[in-house]
Amino acid sequence: MMNSIRNPQILAAALAGALLSATQAPAAPAQDRPPATLELAQRTFKKLDANQDGAISLTEARRGGLTVSSFNSQDADADQRLSEEEFTLLYRGLLSSRGYPIATDLDRAVKDIQDGRKKAAEAQRVQEARKKQAELDAKRTQDARQKQAQQSAEARTAAARKQQADLDAKRTQDARQKQAQQSAEARTAAARKQQADLDAKRTQDARQKQAQQSAEARTAAARKQQADLDAKRTQDARQKQAQQSAEARTAAARKQQADLDAKRTQDARQKQAQQSAEARTAAARKQQADLDAKRTQDARQKQAQQSAEARTAAARKQQAELDAKRIEEARKKQAQQSAEARTAAARKKQADLDAQRAQDARKKQASGGDGTDRPKPTQVPTKPKKVKKARKPTDGATPPAADSKGRPGGSPGGSDGTRP
Repeated sequence: MMNSIRNPQILAAALAGALLSATQAPAAPAQDRPPATLELAQRTFKKLDANQDGAISLTEARRGGLTVSSFNSQDADADQRLSEEEFTLLYRGLLSSRGYPIATDLDRAVKDIQDGRKKAAEAQRVQEARKKQAELDAKRTQDARQKQAQQSAEARTAAARKQQADLDAKRTQDARQKQAQQSAEARTAAARKQQADLDAKRTQDARQKQAQQSAEARTAAARKQQADLDAKRTQDARQKQAQQSAEARTAAARKQQADLDAKRTQDARQKQAQQSAEARTAAARKQQADLDAKRTQDARQKQAQQSAEARTAAARKQQAELDAKRIEEARKKQAQQSAEARTAAARKKQADLDAQRAQDARKKQASGGDGTDRPKPTQVPTKPKKVKKARKPTDGATPPAADSKGRPGGSPGGSDGTRP
């Protein structure tokens, strides 16, 4: 401190006033010096505060003989101004270094200032530590929630997809087996029964969900009531704490507030996690129900359409086969009748021809012929010719009637089946 004094006699005169002499005479012995009191420090402060603004600037301090380094050593807040407390500390240090006795009131004032600074610094450190811890806790909480939400969403999505895939596979297999074993009416009845069971299950699930939501609403109301009660208790405790000592109130309030904040944070996290899980479960159930209803409706429409088309195709095929069979039988019968008619006509014609030849031969024989040129009887065929089958119609139309020789559409010729 001695090195910070530029002119000891001038600084002593400015600080101690009447205690020091303004001349260059050496200082008096310590036992002859009056003690430095708090009142003298206050008067010296007012004397150096030229503009009476309640603080000593650097210019005012330099006028009093202080160096910049000594001024800055007590400028705790670095505002280039010495408050009365800061000047009191500087005042005591300078006089003590000069060997002046220090009065009890000045020592007590300096000790109170130092204790106050320590407490303020401690409070500042505690506040900064709390703020830093709160920010760290908030960041950890946010990271944990995000990670938990992401893991929960992925797990639920995977479980829902697997469950839906298993359910779709089982439904498809059951539907195929059941559809293969039952007729159209049986399948319709089974589908109706299955839909009724599904509707009953959905109704039961909806009732359970409604009951669960009602229970959750009651739980939320109870939690809100408990939170209000906790808030009232906290307010009563704070009012009660306001009547206690400063240090005891601060310690008790901090501990109680920390416990209460921890409990509220835990309750809020649990409630948020439960609400989030319930909301996601409800959304997934609703989406699944809508998807099942749409699939059931599409399956019914497709099944009805396929069943109707299958029945129509089967009826058309059966009718076509029946028509083809009838046409073939009619053709066979017509061909057989035509062959028999041609055979009968040929036999009749041959008989008439034989009779005419026999009559001519008799006439010739009666007129004197020897009968050597008698014509041989023509052999009448007994087996009908093979009739060629007509092609089956492809469009289900009735083919044209065959003629006497089995030719479709009536070919040109005589009425007896012979060509002209």
